[in-house]
Amino acid sequence: MRPGDVLVIDEAGMLDQDTARALLTLADEVQTTLLMVGDRHQLPAVGRGGVLDLAIRYAPDRVTQLDAVRRFSDPAYAELSLQMRRGEKPGEVFDELVRRGEIVIHANDVERQQKLAVRSMRGELVVGDTREQVAKINSLTHHVRATIGEVTDDVVTASGERIGVGDKIATRRNDHDADVANRETWTVIACDRGTLTVKGEAGQRTLSPGYVRSHVELA
Repeated sequence: MRPGDVLVIDEAGMLDQDTARALLTLADEVQTTLLMVGDRHQLPAVGRGGVLDLAIRYAPDRVTQLDAVRRFSDPAYAELSLQMRRGEKPGEVFDELVRRGEIVIHANDVERQQKLAVRSMRGELVVGDTREQVAKINSLTHHVRATIGEVTDDVVTASGERIGVGDKIATRRNDHDADVANRETWTVIACDRGTLTVKGEAGQRTLSPGYVRSHVELA
């Protein structure tokens, strides 16, 4: 850092007081400007927080507060987002989100899993609370796709997942020899006695039976 530089701290609402004090001391010594950008109503700091509140209290003439919503094009949802931010009328806000279809309530876990699997089959992004939930949704999606002939059942992983040609998979361990990284996603295009040939944004790769068995999962 050099004199005249500007140090921008994004999500400053999550900044704890000790870190803020260290940054302010450094900025003062080096003669740089410290710019904090954040929202006091969002996720707070893990340690002692309230840094933005202190900044507003002790430097009110250097504070700019934004009061217009620019993230959402729907004015009604923009207003709902402000109510959620401030924690106002939670019951009414929840009911309105349900009415708009932003929140969907299922009768039970089985129904929810089936509906999410259908959305997954359509190529929609589905996010679960736990890896166990994701595994169940992926397995059900694969089973339905295998039943209608969209994918095949070629290999079984150590966790019990069935994977075949047509499936979308994720590699879950860096492997220099196979040239794959953790969390990369691929589509299976061929299988030969447990060896998978996959294709992704990085090109085409070959995964050995041992790697497939231990470090591959449905995506």
